[in-house]
Amino acid sequence: MSDVPPPAGPAPYGPPPRKSHWPEIIGGGFIGGFDAVVSGAIGLAVVTSIENGLWFFLPVVIGLLIPVVLLANAATRWWGVGILIGFFLTVIVLGGACVAIIASFGG
Repeated sequence: MSDVPPPAGPAPYGPPPRKSHWPEIIGGGFIGGFDAVVSGAIGLAVVTSIENGLWFFLPVVIGLLIPVVLLANAATRWWGVGILIGFFLTVIVLGGACVAIIASFGG
């Protein structure tokens, strides 16, 4: 009588599923939209009180430096990506709305 080897056990578990980064990107997008509006409003407030118009860009540059710093660390990288996406999408959408409003006044 030949010895039959015992049946093989279950297959080993595979690697755990990769974590999705969508919550960080979407949350960062909302923060980036808020950042674009607030930094633009602060820039307008600064430019109305100071004669040099270049100071308008200071709050905007500071608002963009924060997500760029977040890109450097792997743990916060996806938050930085989301903030940049939200910032620039807000600038594009609100800029298009301003162009449409100005064009409607042209008659």
